[in-house]
Amino acid sequence: MSTPGAPLVWCFGSGGEIELSLTVDRRSICVYIVERDQDVTLRSASELVAWLNANKAGSLQDPTSGMVDKLKGGKLFKWG
Repeated sequence: MSTPGAPLVWCFGSGGEIELSLTVDRRSICVYIVERDQDVTLRSASELVAWLNANKAGSLQDPTSGMVDKLKGGKLFKWG
């Protein structure tokens, strides 16, 4: 579990509900799965991408046109 107060880095959801949220804590990437009240700890961005592809592939697609969806979608994996 991430440090209390660690800032939210990214989240994914649909229909106005957050399904996944992501925080970074020291050397770990922590994915919180709301539906299961479960944390998954990953060590790198490549592990995160692999986990998302296997568990929530839609989260890596460009966000829909709504402002809330754009804010939730972010551009975490688009560098430069």
